[in-house]
Amino acid sequence: MKKACLSIAFLLSLAGPVLALDKIPEPLGPVSDFAHVLKDGPAIEQRLRKLESETSAEIAVVTVPKLPADEKIETYALRMFNQWGIGKAETNNGLLFLLAVQEHKMRLQVGKGFSPVLTDQQSTALLDKLVKPEFKAGRFDQGVNALLDKLADVVKLFDRQGNLSASPKKIVQVMQFQANSNKLGAYFALIFGGLILFLFFFIKSRLSRISRHSRPARSGILFRQSYHGDRDFTTDTYDDDSWRRNSTDTSSNYDSGSSSYDSFGGGSSDGGGGSSDW
Repeated sequence: MKKACLSIAFLLSLAGPVLALDKIPEPLGPVSDFAHVLKDGPAIEQRLRKLESETSAEIAVVTVPKLPADEKIETYALRMFNQWGIGKAETNNGLLFLLAVQEHKMRLQVGKGFSPVLTDQQSTALLDKLVKPEFKAGRFDQGVNALLDKLADVVKLFDRQGNLSASPKKIVQVMQFQANSNKLGAYFALIFGGLILFLFFFIKSRLSRISRHSRPARSGILFRQSYHGDRDFTTDTYDDDSWRRNSTDTSSNYDSGSSSYDSFGGGSSDGGGGSSDW
């Protein structure tokens, strides 16, 4: 009987090897241009810092030369988002725009606080309409800035406490990128959706004010620990991580390099967002 149990355990160990995931690099700041494709990195970083000071929302722009072997951009972006803790812990108001140059893939990862407004379908529509044409022409900075223009409008629909404070009319104006001007039905659908969202966040804000005082705030470090606390992952590095070293070496060209960046606020994503290619 003992030998049979040992045999079964041995077979199970062969069938379920430990899952190894590539290590996520440390952020250089709001902009981590590991692939060196952004010419206006400092200017983009400056506008992201300004937006955070105005709204408390945290947006990260990341470029990588390639994705880890056998990993999709959706899982890599989610791991990066939650490991870095993009957004504030109390409101989860973070967004991550990740592009993988070799695969021609991009991902907009959405924090929990923005997911009712930036649905998977809407996030994908943003990438297809605003970013893809620029990236196809090799204009990476223009594509990033076009996306950030719209994301800035989206995050300004919320107040600093994470409540949807804009009027239904304003919500429709900001989110109408998804509607074609000659599709009247889509336009009215957006109006109806805006009203629903307004009511949803109105009720949510009232409930959150009651519960916010009865729960302790989560720190970014504690939350990132809890995210990986129940997983048994081992991490490896890229076969060739010279691009990561080069990015760190050139970080002094930005307003704030990796040595002085104090990380994000402990926000999280539950997997929502959109993906596209170019």
